[in-house]
Amino acid sequence: MYYEELIAGEWKRITIDGEMLMGRAHHVIYSANGERWQDYPEWARDRRTEIIGRIKARFRKPEYEYEGG
Repeated sequence: MYYEELIAGEWKRITIDGEMLMGRAHHVIYSANGERWQDYPEWARDRRTEIIGRIKARFRKPEYEYEGG
């Protein structure tokens, strides 16, 4: 999976780990912890809360579960 955002006229992307599940939730999305998040590109590094919030707003429970924040 990935999160993509248009920045200064260019699409920027980060990879988000996830997998399909059997059962109540059909997918789980894994969020990198704060330390690992710093490995992402500079445009995303200080925006972890904002980016995860956007993902959660689009991919909601109970169809999706989240691990790692």
